Amino acid sequence: MNKLSACLYLQHACSLTGEYQMKFVALLLLTAMLIIPVSASNPVIDTWYNNRTNNDTNDLTIYINEIVKFNVTANQSIDEWNWTKDEVEQNHNYDNFSTSWNSVGKYNISVNATNNTNISNTIIWNVTVQEEETKSVNPKLA
Repeated sequence: MNKLSACLYLQHACSLTGEYQMKFVALLLLTAMLIIPVSASNPVIDTWYNNRTNNDTNDLTIYINEIVKFNVTANQSIDEWNWTKDEVEQNHNYDNFSTSWNSVGKYNISVNATNNTNISNTIIWNVTVQEEETKSVNPKLA
């Protein structure tokens, strides 16, 4: 629709009264909804890594109290990042998350993302926490 026809259309709409004016407003709203782009597909977390392995492996081993930073990116703009640590929601709305554990065991970190009410795939890291290696020193006996 060019500017002149849009102006004439608007003038005609303004001259409408009552029921016809309401129908016109409803038609305008419906048209706007069809024009405004909304992502039809779910976002995809397409890159993930951590600072311990610096690659996309989902299994890693760390030491007690070692801080690990997990990073993700998605193929669409994201409204909310949803991180969990050992199945507990972390309320951390960023594309990265840093944490550590203070005891030996097997743990997990997961993340997914939402936008326009669509939800992404979920990335899960399986983390094994172990005691830090102790290095023994053999003193020389004289």
